[in-house]
Amino acid sequence: MGSSLLLPLLCAGVVTVATLFLPSSFASEAYPSAYGSGSCNVELIPVKREVYADGRIFDITHPYTPNMPTFGTDEGIGEVIWLEKSMKNGSITNNSHMKMPTHTGTHVDSPGHVFDHYFDAGFDVETLDLEVLNGPALLVDAPRDKNITAEAMESLQIPKGVRRVLFRTLNTDRKLMFKKEFESDYAGFTEDGARWLVENTDIKLVGIDYVSVATYDHIVSAHLPFLEGREVILVESLKLDDVPAGMYNVHCLHLRLPGAEGAPIRCILINNEVIERIPFDGRWSKGRPPSALHGVLVKAQGHSPPNKYTHPTASMARFKVLLLVPILLLMLLAMAEATPPGIANHPSHATCKNKEYKNCYNLVHVCPKFCPDSCTVECASCKPVCSDASSPPPDSDSSPVTPTPASPPPPTTTPSPSSSSPPPSPPVSDYPSPPPTVIPSPSPPPPVTSTTPPPFSPSPSANPLESPTPSPPTP
Repeated sequence: MGSSLLLPLLCAGVVTVATLFLPSSFASEAYPSAYGSGSCNVELIPVKREVYADGRIFDITHPYTPNMPTFGTDEGIGEVIWLEKSMKNGSITNNSHMKMPTHTGTHVDSPGHVFDHYFDAGFDVETLDLEVLNGPALLVDAPRDKNITAEAMESLQIPKGVRRVLFRTLNTDRKLMFKKEFESDYAGFTEDGARWLVENTDIKLVGIDYVSVATYDHIVSAHLPFLEGREVILVESLKLDDVPAGMYNVHCLHLRLPGAEGAPIRCILINNEVIERIPFDGRWSKGRPPSALHGVLVKAQGHSPPNKYTHPTASMARFKVLLLVPILLLMLLAMAEATPPGIANHPSHATCKNKEYKNCYNLVHVCPKFCPDSCTVECASCKPVCSDASSPPPDSDSSPVTPTPASPPPPTTTPSPSSSSPPPSPPVSDYPSPPPTVIPSPSPPPPVTSTTPPPFSPSPSANPLESPTPSPPTP
């Protein structure tokens, strides 16, 4: 496998990551295909959903309809939204108008709802703590045979540390929020139940499944313990049907209405991989919490008690990791194969260590990528060259050798100054170099017997012991 496979492997990795970790149809997740492409041949059917992300996100907010119940009347809330400007009537856009009471549908209460001095002081919905409205929450089933009294609260055995609890009551079983007529016999908190919760638990967010958290007979008295300390936030008319009991992350955001003691609110529950729902036989019903409650709360605090339950999302995540790891390894292997050996296995830089070459000494050179093993620097030319893999690289610390002409050993006599020749010139280079060391030149070679005259005349100071050159034979 060579560098030619690098690009296909990188492309395969990108496609695999996009396939595994992005939704199968990104556009259709945000805007379902039922909205259509605008073609006249496609029937447009809007999709309304209550559950998202394969069962991980639950919308627990009731939609606003004219037949939604409201406190104290059998007429419902009536028309909430109407089209004030219509494109069919010549307007350039469609514009709707909305009007409704603030304590209608899924909504939140502020302390000014039942305390007039809090209302005058400005404790409206803008003063509510968003941190309380968002975070780990416990969905429990309250006893179905009674209101939420002090006895019922004590029987639920909600441990200390739980700060957000959503109470599902008989109201959900009776589907009271789907009836137009107001039912005064709905289930809710009594005064002693509300006071017991405030004094004996750490709960700061209380959610319930009908128009009021307090029973009809304790409509004001049960609100007082909750809102008197300005620490507990009440969310009413939650849609809790078809949601399994357990631990979730709750996220509630209300409208910012300055001066209002109540406001519509949108709430969702998220069952993620960190806070998983522990299955059990039965629910928190009739005052009998399951033994798994402790495990749920421990998980909510960041621990993982041993259990055999594995959330499907966690299994899918593990499958994605197991599939992605081999592809990443192949990509790394392809990158390693495409890297030149001189860069991957050996230092990719070299320097000249000969101080005589001042212009090249200690200059860092990058080894050529085509070098099979490593490289060195030729100090004279100040260029990196590949090292021979079969032999050790040349020693760059050795001094340059000055070439000298070949000659026989010099005579024993000291040469005269007149017979000395100028020193040879150093080799020509593209880079400046220091002058070489001057080496004394030996005396000229002795005359050699030949048929041609010697190139130089014999010196008067030549050795007298040498034999004279014989004269050429007479023809």
